[in-house]
Amino acid sequence: MNIREVRRQPVRVMNPPTKVRSRAVEALKRQLVRTQMPRIQMAVILLATGAASFLSSFVLLHIGLERMAIRYPLAVGLAYLVFILLLRVWLWYQQAKMEGRSDGGTDCFPLRCLLRAQLLCRVVLG
Repeated sequence: MNIREVRRQPVRVMNPPTKVRSRAVEALKRQLVRTQMPRIQMAVILLATGAASFLSSFVLLHIGLERMAIRYPLAVGLAYLVFILLLRVWLWYQQAKMEGRSDGGTDCFPLRCLLRAQLLCRVVLG
């Protein structure tokens, strides 16, 4: 190899924390795919979120809120809250299942849940 070929090759440097994290992500991905169906579970969560949006818009219409400029943002906001709640329940369930506990894993602090949500979403979505 000459110097030009060496320059063309991309340099990929991974520090030890990145290696550990990528191994942990891969292990978590294999475990989720092997033992459960995360894509189907996420599809159900998204379907429930869409249904919540439709239902909230329908209810708002029937209680007299006819202005779409107000009703639709309210419906989207309510659906977003439903999505966050369902995601939190899903994370709680996954934590309890992975730790092998039957009490449900009630020690899930918001920051820890946020980090787990980020990790699980990366695993599930790609």
